[in-house]
Amino acid sequence: MRRITLRLILSAISICICCILLIFIISNFGNDTHQTESKPVKCDCSSTQNSFPQTIPSVSNITPNKPILKPCEPIEKTSPVQRAIIIYYPHHQSEYFFPEVRWLYRSWVEMLLGEPSTWRTDFVIFTYNFSSEFRKLGCVNRLRQNKEEPSMYVFIYRHFATYIPSNCTFITGGGGYGTDFNRRKLRRIAHDMGFAHINISGMGSTWYGSPYDGYLVANQTLHGMLWLAQYEFAMPERESKLGTLMWPEWHYGVLLLYGQHLALNHLVGINQIRILIGHNLLDQSTTDNTVQYITQGTRLNLHCWHTDLPFSKFVFKMGKYNQTDLEKYKNDKTAQAYAMRMALESKQMTLEELAAYGRNKSLSS
Repeated sequence: MRRITLRLILSAISICICCILLIFIISNFGNDTHQTESKPVKCDCSSTQNSFPQTIPSVSNITPNKPILKPCEPIEKTSPVQRAIIIYYPHHQSEYFFPEVRWLYRSWVEMLLGEPSTWRTDFVIFTYNFSSEFRKLGCVNRLRQNKEEPSMYVFIYRHFATYIPSNCTFITGGGGYGTDFNRRKLRRIAHDMGFAHINISGMGSTWYGSPYDGYLVANQTLHGMLWLAQYEFAMPERESKLGTLMWPEWHYGVLLLYGQHLALNHLVGINQIRILIGHNLLDQSTTDNTVQYITQGTRLNLHCWHTDLPFSKFVFKMGKYNQTDLEKYKNDKTAQAYAMRMALESKQMTLEELAAYGRNKSLSS
């Protein structure tokens, strides 16, 4: 048997240490022997500075002072303009809401009479059921193939015919949902979501602005609504079992307005859009019977608020205006008379007559 000496043990340990060091050197530096610094590649790609902007994430590190708003190019009234009135129609409540579609259609046709010849305003209805009523109105259930096709078929007032928001501003109507309690609550929720909040309130659900601004606001509004529904309302509230018990402090029925509140505060706070709450522009009252009211501002649309005063959508739907003499409203220039005439004329015509009236007026305009 071979004798193991101290010298042999030390030699073995030295060999092991050398092997370990060799493995370490190979594993950490071996890959660099073939690596060279890559040469910069020149790109002949066209600049993307003016390309369509990407969606801004909900949680943003953009500071409010960073100038990221798109340059505003003013639109002349002589320039070609394509725009649309877009509504959501709940088909499962057609008996209640279809009269409103009729009078909106009638007022849209009235507005077309004063529209510049180079402008075009479509009436677009988002719904899940292309019913026979819409077919009779002449609506089509497909995208327009070219801009020369006929137009697709609130009260739209005459002033809308020639009005474009100045300075590329996104305009909202006024909303009556705000209290000290829910303003504080929404500010806290914005912080939880990672949203900016600059303490603006009182925005309504009628919007007027560019398609891109509308997309931004709608996208973030839906995000806000989903967050609120999931985290800030209990199941009995979501199922409407509380009715209006919590109104006006916190009410599930105005989820859209709360979601929009979060969206607009955030988008303005990160300098994505310019907004204006159009108190004298959008969602004007249908009950005012003075000529001064309709001439004081540029009234773009009239809103049927919760009232029994004429014009009232509740009284209209109960049939209590059926015996009204339309002649008395023919030359009346008030908001009340305009709403009454549009609603009653739309009710007295069949859908086919209303569609033909719209076609004839749009062609003559």
